[in-house]
Amino acid sequence: MRGIVAWVAVLFALAGSLSLYLGEAAWAQEGKVVRAIKISGNETISDESILNRMRMRIGSVYSEQVVAKDIKSLYATGYFSDVQIYPEEISDGIRLQVKVKERPVLGRIVVEGNRRIPKKKILEKLELERGQFLDERKLKDAIEAIKELYSEKGYPVEVSYHFGPPVDRERDLYIEIKEGQRQRVVKIVVKGNHRIKRSKILKLMETKKAWLFNIGALNEERVRLDVERIKDFYINQGFLDVDVSYDISDWRRPGRKVITIFIKEGKQYRIGSIDIEGNEVFSKEDLLSRVKVRVGDVYNPSKVEESANRIRDRYFEDGYIFAKVIPLPSLDSSTGTIDLLFQVQEGKVAYVNEVIIEGNVKTKDKVIRREIRIYPGDRFDGKKLRRSLQRLMNLGYFEEVNYDIKDTEDPDRKDLIIKVKEAQTGEFSFGAGYSTVDKFVGFVRVSQNNFDIARWPTFTGGGQKLSVMYEKGSDKEDYALSFTEPWLMDRPVSAGFDLYKSSHDRETDVGYGYDEERKGINLRLGRELGEYTRIDGNLRFEQVDITDISDSASNDLKKEEGKNNVHMVGVKWVNDHRDNYASPKEGYYLSLSGDLAGGLLSGDKDFYRLFADARYYMPFIGEDNVLSFRVRVGLEDNYGDSDWVPIYERFFAGGAYTIRGYRERKVSPLDANTGDPIGGESMLVGNIEYTVPVLEYVKLAGFFDFGNVWQDMSDFLSDELYYSVGLGVRIKTPIGPMKLDYGYPLKEEPGTDKKRGRFHFSVSQGF
Repeated sequence: MRGIVAWVAVLFALAGSLSLYLGEAAWAQEGKVVRAIKISGNETISDESILNRMRMRIGSVYSEQVVAKDIKSLYATGYFSDVQIYPEEISDGIRLQVKVKERPVLGRIVVEGNRRIPKKKILEKLELERGQFLDERKLKDAIEAIKELYSEKGYPVEVSYHFGPPVDRERDLYIEIKEGQRQRVVKIVVKGNHRIKRSKILKLMETKKAWLFNIGALNEERVRLDVERIKDFYINQGFLDVDVSYDISDWRRPGRKVITIFIKEGKQYRIGSIDIEGNEVFSKEDLLSRVKVRVGDVYNPSKVEESANRIRDRYFEDGYIFAKVIPLPSLDSSTGTIDLLFQVQEGKVAYVNEVIIEGNVKTKDKVIRREIRIYPGDRFDGKKLRRSLQRLMNLGYFEEVNYDIKDTEDPDRKDLIIKVKEAQTGEFSFGAGYSTVDKFVGFVRVSQNNFDIARWPTFTGGGQKLSVMYEKGSDKEDYALSFTEPWLMDRPVSAGFDLYKSSHDRETDVGYGYDEERKGINLRLGRELGEYTRIDGNLRFEQVDITDISDSASNDLKKEEGKNNVHMVGVKWVNDHRDNYASPKEGYYLSLSGDLAGGLLSGDKDFYRLFADARYYMPFIGEDNVLSFRVRVGLEDNYGDSDWVPIYERFFAGGAYTIRGYRERKVSPLDANTGDPIGGESMLVGNIEYTVPVLEYVKLAGFFDFGNVWQDMSDFLSDELYYSVGLGVRIKTPIGPMKLDYGYPLKEEPGTDKKRGRFHFSVSQGF
């Protein structure tokens, strides 16, 4: 025995000496030039691929630190199970020996023993393919994924694997599965809950008992997370001492399980006092106004942390980006309440050193910089920074916009880094659909919302907008070419034009008692007047042709027949405080516009129009649930040589975009003979809508609409309004946002004596 011990000691000593010798030999080569690199052991991976992963090159100065990094880099490829790199001395320097041992290549994947779950689903979880190098770590992760797959279905399982013998460097992988009996939850018992209802606790749990539409699969990891979720809920209700545990037991026969949740609620704590210390820049009253909790409220750690963040935001808005706010709760044993102290560490004001743009591959820097409202030399202003990010997102060029702050040599000056992730702004689309307004519709559209006419050959990145569209429906046909330059000569002045031709066949179901064709050009010019305000002007030259009016129509409708030229100038003032143009959650939008046709512009029609559009959005019963209000008012009248406002320029209401539940354009004065809508010179339409997201791309909506259209401008608000209520679905699809609404009228439609609900389906550009 002693002899064996002695030999082992000798071997260890020799190994240590050899290691020391090799280490000293390697360090002895430090600083010498690498004259050659010899690679051995690789059969599949080429020498070039290995060299590309190494920093050591022929001609490099040998460095042990660089070699260590090269070894890590080669291991990281996943191709090799062993990597050795060491130097050999030659006459004019050293030769680098690179010895690798390649991992075996994966051959067939054989799954055995699976009866409950198809082989296809198991292979999807593996994410392994024949021909890959075998990576034991990835394989172990895949085995865990298979176990989780079974666990989600309620099956206990044992999963093991082994490899077949190597054949042409490939080794088959055999996965052996031993399935247990499915475990189902048939009952969930809650004990010890006195202050929180059982139904509320069950709602918090992702684990559900088995019933007709749920198999009730038992997943113990999910149960554990449910317990943590229940505990967090209790803590946020002021039960800071709560204890929650669980037990899983059999019920009547194997495979049927009862989960028992044990709750020890403890005392519910409330806030006794709130104070702030350490503040000098802002008053205590100012900071306390940011706090979301009040004396007497149940102590909620989440709301306390949110209040600390709101105080921190107050400092951030004035450039104190290093300010810290630490909530310090203290239990008052005499009252059983918690006194809350917010300790403030203000720090110093920080200033912007440089604004750096990252992530933009197509979009020019200047397109991004002109939307940023914080500049080098400014103090960090939270409001300006948030507004900058909003403006960039509203461009529609980016999927994500974030920022970071980077230290500089001056501790008071920091670099502001704006990080963007570009979205697909170009689109070539075609397809077909159906809407209650336009019936069956086919379209072809080519557009680029980040166009650059001077950037050949990509024509992207300049922030311009170009669109070419053709649309053909059962009752309509449209052509349009549109171009917009949002910053003319690098100033906040937009300019653009629209060339168009549209036609709509006579279709009384959607409120057209005649054929209509329009063609013309619209010239646009606009300017930003402030951060949220702009003014836009347009000049329109259009020819309108009205034909195919019913023989039984009244003279008032027949006199619209024929071709007329409409020349119009318009101006529009917009004040937009919405947080997001495409899907607003809060803020408001207000626009006022006026149009003048004829007069000095000549043309065949003389009339003027005033229009107002007001919208307001607010979160309601949840941050993602939105309550919105919208009111539109329109007034117009003829002047000069015209005796009336032409029918194709009048107001109509009813349908998918105004008062749902009524037919398209049917809330309108009607022709005395045919009952077709002829529109009016004054209009009021209001919408109240509440939307709730249920999935990532799906929202549910409830709405209340009201309004009317009056024949003359002087009749405005002279008659009762029409009302409707309804429910809807909003779905964001690749071809555009889709709306499906069901509206029910609360008053009979003009010209009828019945109230009948109807569906409205449409695909639009807003969501």
